Amino acid sequence: MGTSYSTMEDHCAKTEWVLSSAMKNKDKVVDVQQFSDCLMLMKLDMKEGLVNIISAYVPQAGCSSEDKADFWQLLNGVMQAVLAEEQVLVLEDLNGHLGAARAGYEHVHGGHAIGNRNQEGEDVLAFALAYNMALTNTYFKKKDEHLETYSSSGIKTQINFCLVQRTQFSLVTNAKVIPGEAVAPQHRLLIMNLKLHPPWTPTRMMVTS
Repeated sequence: MGTSYSTMEDHCAKTEWVLSSAMKNKDKVVDVQQFSDCLMLMKLDMKEGLVNIISAYVPQAGCSSEDKADFWQLLNGVMQAVLAEEQVLVLEDLNGHLGAARAGYEHVHGGHAIGNRNQEGEDVLAFALAYNMALTNTYFKKKDEHLETYSSSGIKTQINFCLVQRTQFSLVTNAKVIPGEAVAPQHRLLIMNLKLHPPWTPTRMMVTS
């Protein structure tokens, strides 16, 4: 049985983590903060040091420009409050499209994405570049079914991403979608494998939205 941490749910979003009991025994949750219904932080005390896991749900395309601006301002504030010696993972429901092209963002975009970029995707790429974070599930060559995180009425796309600091990217061994496994209506399970230093065993981080 696992331990679940979640925010309140409204018309815009729900963010949630589920930690397996095995992970709970190895890593100590020292802090959980809810900044909004779309943004939440969990801090783990691990042998590698303090690790901040940020779950972020970008406002949908139908939300107002003010809602979107408020979200990015809040997320920037959370990122800037993290101490330099701490690690950061961002698990994000983008509600937009990065697209396969990576021109101008080669440092954070691995080139293995689908579709065409829109403004919401541009915003996420700019965020990743500003904080030197790699969008891990664009760095592993996969069949489309292992890239598509959202499916509805025959439309399949990629809107969920796991971000890690470029300095920690060597710890990531894989990132992929599990076809057929849904964590919410229309949303597929996205898993990132993160290799931790001995005596730790590989741990899987799960994005839900």
